[in-house]
Amino acid sequence: MTPFSKILIPIDFSERCLGAARFSIPLAERFHSKITLLHVQPPSEAYTDQGVEQQIPPEKRLRDFLVAAFAHLDVKRILRIGSDVAHEIVQYACEDGSDLIMMPTHGYGTFRRFLLGSTTANVLHDASCAVWTGAHLAQGPPAEWINPTTILCAADCDAGSEKALQWASRLASSLDADLVLVHVEPRLTRSEKYDSKEFEPIVIAEAKQNMEKIQRSAGT
Repeated sequence: MTPFSKILIPIDFSERCLGAARFSIPLAERFHSKITLLHVQPPSEAYTDQGVEQQIPPEKRLRDFLVAAFAHLDVKRILRIGSDVAHEIVQYACEDGSDLIMMPTHGYGTFRRFLLGSTTANVLHDASCAVWTGAHLAQGPPAEWINPTTILCAADCDAGSEKALQWASRLASSLDADLVLVHVEPRLTRSEKYDSKEFEPIVIAEAKQNMEKIQRSAGT
């Protein structure tokens, strides 16, 4: 089964959102995915003090969004009203059985903590499906991006790592790509309590055992 049978793209009509939507096109073409464009409209949002473009009804803006680019794909356009945008996105993904949510981060701020907007952060935290995101999306994808040769899966020792590894393994298999599992051991940065020469091999051995256990559970 394809890992991307249903792709959900939250739409806020920004340039970064346009870029994220364009990234979905080669992905949907390769995996014959169904795409949902979802716009969440705050119930009391006023248009009178905004620019001309923002005064266009959201129904029309959503209906006209990248019509030509998506014309050859299976696309539906959904408008929801809600004050909690992230909640509406996650709820719709659950209702529709989305396999992947594609959305941009908040922007290009100097400090990393500003790169991830609150909506994207909440979706990442609450969504049960995979979430694909990035900060530099406005230009859209390079032509070769859909043919990766290596996929990196970063894992710690919690329960979520097994699910992430299973998903990454399916994706690597679908793309005929190598899968690399990376674990960073934070205990090795706290050497003030230990003799590092004695402590390091013990920690590394334990970490390897934990990663092997996760791999066995994930079937990789």
